[in-house]
Amino acid sequence: MTYRPAASPAVNPVPGELPADVLTPTGRVVLGGAQQGEVTVVGVQRNDPVPG
Repeated sequence: MTYRPAASPAVNPVPGELPADVLTPTGRVVLGGAQQGEVTVVGVQRNDPVPG
């Protein structure tokens, strides 16, 4: 299995600060080989504040 983040969750494109615990991490696991498929995973909202 190879893990590669698609994008960092700590990127804030707006000038204001994002408060703590507002980002929801999500991901997608793509399965290959004999058993192919896709699994979507969602984490809990637990992050530090992100400056603007």
